[in-house]
Amino acid sequence: MFIRSPIVLGVLGLFLTACAMAEIAGARSGRSPSLSGPNAPWGCVIDVAERPGSVIFDARIVANAPITGSYVLQIKEIGGGATVDQLGDFNVGRGQAQSLGTADLGGSMGDYDATLIVTVAGKVTTCPTQIAP
Repeated sequence: MFIRSPIVLGVLGLFLTACAMAEIAGARSGRSPSLSGPNAPWGCVIDVAERPGSVIFDARIVANAPITGSYVLQIKEIGGGATVDQLGDFNVGRGQAQSLGTADLGGSMGDYDATLIVTVAGKVTTCPTQIAP
């Protein structure tokens, strides 16, 4: 069965647009790094925020239990050009969040590719990127 009514198609279009806008708003909520559940020991994320003429990267980690480890934050300009490498060790206490590294670069989000790799207890994890408000 095909729907040909312009009113029904218009309402359907508005509904799908609203769903897409809600998803974008959720992605821009600036939520904390996510844990894989209430018993997950830790989680990490790169928050990316675009401002007029610049883009800000903030690598963060949160812990449910005390953890120590190391990280590598690499931000590459797409098509060559600038590369930012930040690395180091961290100690995060139970229930705490910590910024691992930040960078404020000229341009827009589409100009860069960012990767955050965290190692805890010998386990290597690539952290997700999320759009911050």
